[in-house]
Amino acid sequence: MTIGRRDVMTTEVNGAREIRLHFEGATTSGHSIPARALIKSLDHLQRIIHLLAKLHRGDDPGRRGRASRDFEGAFSLTCKVPRAGSYVVPAEIGDSLHMNSFDRKSVGQVNRTFFDLTRAVGRGDSEWFRRIVPDQRYQALLVKEYRGIQPSKGLGLVCSIEDGEGQRILEGSTAQWTIEELDVAPGHERAGRVLCSRIGGVLVGMNFAKRRLRIRWRDGRVLDATYGDDFELALANHPRGLIQVLGTVTYDAQGAPVSLVDVQNVVQVNQDPIEVHECRIANVCYRIDPPLRFTVRFDLESCLYDLQGDLGICLFAEDRSGLEDSLGAEIQMLWSEYAREDPSCLSPEGLKLREHLRVRFREVGDGAQAPGR
Repeated sequence: MTIGRRDVMTTEVNGAREIRLHFEGATTSGHSIPARALIKSLDHLQRIIHLLAKLHRGDDPGRRGRASRDFEGAFSLTCKVPRAGSYVVPAEIGDSLHMNSFDRKSVGQVNRTFFDLTRAVGRGDSEWFRRIVPDQRYQALLVKEYRGIQPSKGLGLVCSIEDGEGQRILEGSTAQWTIEELDVAPGHERAGRVLCSRIGGVLVGMNFAKRRLRIRWRDGRVLDATYGDDFELALANHPRGLIQVLGTVTYDAQGAPVSLVDVQNVVQVNQDPIEVHECRIANVCYRIDPPLRFTVRFDLESCLYDLQGDLGICLFAEDRSGLEDSLGAEIQMLWSEYAREDPSCLSPEGLKLREHLRVRFREVGDGAQAPGR
């Protein structure tokens, strides 16, 4: 995400492609706001744009960390000079002055999807939202990012989203309620709908004779389900912990589960931190000193694993093994895109990352020199 003034702007940028964040509240007096509020909202807006770009490309949504430089260049937000108002920040997707025809088409598609989706969010129209984004994994992640755009409550601010003409498409003062109306957490459907879904909760009881388990969901309700022989050992070794269950779930009007049957898989939730001491990239083994460290958290609402840590890496996945696979791919991508790149092709931040990687990663058997030197 780059912030700076653009001296040349096309009609397309000023109109259809411009996105405006409009902050209002007590702390906007003097046309200023706390920097942390602006950074937070822009960060979540950028994540929405990246998710929609991945959706259009048919990618798995699981990697939300540092993207390739080509991807970032095409879909990064550029902020322009704030406009008159309580505090209005205009932004656009990509660099319109240096796009090729393919990038321009892709950015145009993502931009149109963003405005349609934001209008659906602003109206709390879950049916429209689902038509635009039919993939449930993307639905849940996008809802979390739209929630994140709103500044922390203690700041006394709200953030609305406007188009390039200043027309408000998501009202900050009502965003909390319209987002709740969407009801698109993974597996959540209208009352009475039944579907195969993952659900997380605390295992609070088992009956081995009848092969039944009891799981307490995040709101305190307890669900009973029958499991097969294949899962008995996993349950016996994890008698009172957090588990993830795949089965047929029925949801009520508020999107809460009311029954769980036909259990297909039961796994223990593993939130242990991850340390990476070595990795193999292009058939070369590297020792990492100090090792890369990452925290892991399981989100009961989205039923996703979330990882954050060194090198600015942030990832999520449906299961622990998927999280670890994504982490390995992310580290390899960073090495290829930054550590092995010509320094003249990198930004100042990219150069810092390049140096950090090349100092910290050392080829096994060569303790004196950083790899590639």
